[in-house]
Amino acid sequence: DSIRTLSQRLSQPEQKELAAQLWRDLSEGATLAGAMARQPRYFAGSVCHVVEAGEATGHLAPILRKIVEHLEEKAAIRQKMLASMAYPAVICVVALIVVILFLTVLLPRIQDMLSRLGGELTWSARILIDGSSFLMSYGPFLAVAAVITAISLSQWRRTTAGRRTTDRWALRLPLLGPIFQLSDLFQAGNLIGTLLESGINTTETLRLTERTIQNTDLRERFNTARSQINEGLAIAQAFKRNAFMPDIALDILAVGENTGHLGQSMEEVTRSFRNELTRRLTQLTTIVSSGALLGAFVLVALIAMGIITSVMGLSHSLS
Repeated sequence: DSIRTLSQRLSQPEQKELAAQLWRDLSEGATLAGAMARQPRYFAGSVCHVVEAGEATGHLAPILRKIVEHLEEKAAIRQKMLASMAYPAVICVVALIVVILFLTVLLPRIQDMLSRLGGELTWSARILIDGSSFLMSYGPFLAVAAVITAISLSQWRRTTAGRRTTDRWALRLPLLGPIFQLSDLFQAGNLIGTLLESGINTTETLRLTERTIQNTDLRERFNTARSQINEGLAIAQAFKRNAFMPDIALDILAVGENTGHLGQSMEEVTRSFRNELTRRLTQLTTIVSSGALLGAFVLVALIAMGIITSVMGLSHSLS
């Protein structure tokens, strides 16, 4: 009835069609998770797994609320990153346009004038000319090589060995590695806490959570820890043996296990992951934006120095 009402009340055409399709699938006997799984464009596999768990335990409403909160947090983080990068992006575009105009219009005229009057280009102008000549000569080859490399890596990543290796490399990247890891830990911790609080047993909770971890290296660690937990090892100890979570998070989980409040402890750990993820994303956007602004400043400074010093050299030559 809820889906049917949505299909009748929604005004946005695409959402209305999506709700109508879900309602038709439900009317034919499909579960909500099954109906959502038939719409991969809109619902990720991890969302469908969580909804499936909520339907199985009869706690669908709190599961859906958790999903909405998670999606809203991701959208807020994404919006914050885009807002932080907007100004540096505009500055870089303007600087790039200035450089192109200088190299294609102004610099050839200055060079021609200096050659006719016996002047010489200064070192800053020479750097720009040599750089421009290098890009014009080797730029297409570099672009083709970059495209071929990207396609090759993409094809290799589709294999099991390639996916495992690239995911392991991703976790070791400076700045980006911790972000990838925290993103998976945040999603996994959020799901574990939600399922445990909904009354699902630990074995089923861990089985469903493993299917939502994107990084294969982390998923393998989690799988090994899950096997050890099923054999009787404590969750905190299993995660510690497989380096799945930071030590401070494991201390909180150990307290939760000892006091019988594992779900609440996992939610506390998840909040710390979210805060750390937000902090690192902010740090990344700050570094990228500062680097972009610095690069734009250097380019514009080289142009200004090239023009000024060339004019001064021409004036000295004439005098």
